[in-house]
Amino acid sequence: MKELIEQVIQMGNYDLTQLLDTIDRYHIEGRLSDDERMELYMTGDSVSKSFWYSFSIFSLNGCVS
Repeated sequence: MKELIEQVIQMGNYDLTQLLDTIDRYHIEGRLSDDERMELYMTGDSVSKSFWYSFSIFSLNGCVS
């Protein structure tokens, strides 16, 4: 299960809130360990922040109207 979520994160096409809810659900169901849950949380959050930072810089440079 962890590998599937990692693939979604790598593709970058996800809603962070929905992703974190899914991770929590799988953790509650016992499909993810505590360590896997935290690792996925950190990975998804950092990728999301990186994307929005890049988008913001792109916008500030006048590339998006």
